[in-house]
Amino acid sequence: MPKKKGNWTYYFSKALNMKFAHNSVTGEVMTEDKVLYSAKEIEILRGKPISPGIHLLKKIFNGEVVCDGQ
Repeated sequence: MPKKKGNWTYYFSKALNMKFAHNSVTGEVMTEDKVLYSAKEIEILRGKPISPGIHLLKKIFNGEVVCDGQ
């Protein structure tokens, strides 16, 4: 069951093997290792889990998801 604190709801990602939080006001997602996904990035990835590969690239290069690869 997700936990809620203010505008943040906390979940666990099996794909990333870590906790993450979703902000219901901004649409942002913050992972346990402090990688922030903007609402725009989450919309691009809509319906697809954040893969470990995408996450690692974003973390290392502080990049931005601009397409879903299709």
